[in-house]
Amino acid sequence: MSEKKKPKQSSLAPFLAQLQKDMQAYQKFVAPTEQFQKSITKAVQPLIDAQNTWAKQAIELNKQMAAAAEPLRKIQEQIKKNFSPVVSQISKFQIDMKSLMKPFIETISETFKKLPAKMKKALKTLGEHGWFLDLEMPMPGIWQLEEAMNDGNIKEAEDALINYFRKRTSEIEGDLCNQFPNRAKILHAAFKAHSRGEYELSIPVLLAQADGICNEITGIQLYQKRNRVPATAVYVQQLANDTFRAAILHPLSLALPISASEKERGENFNDLNRHQVLHGESTAYGSEINSLKAISLLNYVAQVLAKSKDGDKKD
Repeated sequence: MSEKKKPKQSSLAPFLAQLQKDMQAYQKFVAPTEQFQKSITKAVQPLIDAQNTWAKQAIELNKQMAAAAEPLRKIQEQIKKNFSPVVSQISKFQIDMKSLMKPFIETISETFKKLPAKMKKALKTLGEHGWFLDLEMPMPGIWQLEEAMNDGNIKEAEDALINYFRKRTSEIEGDLCNQFPNRAKILHAAFKAHSRGEYELSIPVLLAQADGICNEITGIQLYQKRNRVPATAVYVQQLANDTFRAAILHPLSLALPISASEKERGENFNDLNRHQVLHGESTAYGSEINSLKAISLLNYVAQVLAKSKDGDKKD
């Protein structure tokens, strides 16, 4: 028998076998990468879905806003149309109020212009009777006191001042001691003497402390005079541009009984006088009214000079 011929092996078989092996190796190599990609895709998919949802919502919102824009514009126009008369009425009301208030404002302005001169006159009258301004006093009360004194009702006015300073004495003492702690011991002693009725002791100390405080603040002695004019007048004149402050300080520019010299006092002089008290010329000064007058002077000097000094710092 003749031998069977073996089938001829294809020349592509080795190549295909090798290719198959290479593909298997590649699949084995890329399998972890593909798995990682799938994991990433799975993780970010919710974000992608949310982004898509937000995009759809934004498109819908834009549509709604566009649809609402026209009605809103119409509402704005209607509001403007409806309120235009109201705005006009308000403007007219403001103009009318300015017209009505103008005479009142002018009256107030004129009153304030006259106030410094009126204040000077009133404080001069009080000072001539030995009393001095307390900044806590109501302003109408000052005018009433001046009127009573000018009408000859001296006792009535002084009774009112006595009652006023009796009630204020404790507060004045506290204010002075807080303002001048270096003088607190002396001030307490003077006010205690006053409260005990020892006016012969309280008055000299109160008058001396008024002088000391004036000198401490201004560098000028309270009772000193130059050519018969109080030395403190120069200090007051420096404030001439501030008419109201100058008015409050006006008594310091006057020759008042408290600082009157021997020639100025005359034979019938019977007022509280610093020189007569501190130099022992008077022995009849010890009374409650004179002690209250001394308190009013001390309080006035401390108040108005301190206020004036603060005003100078601000200027």
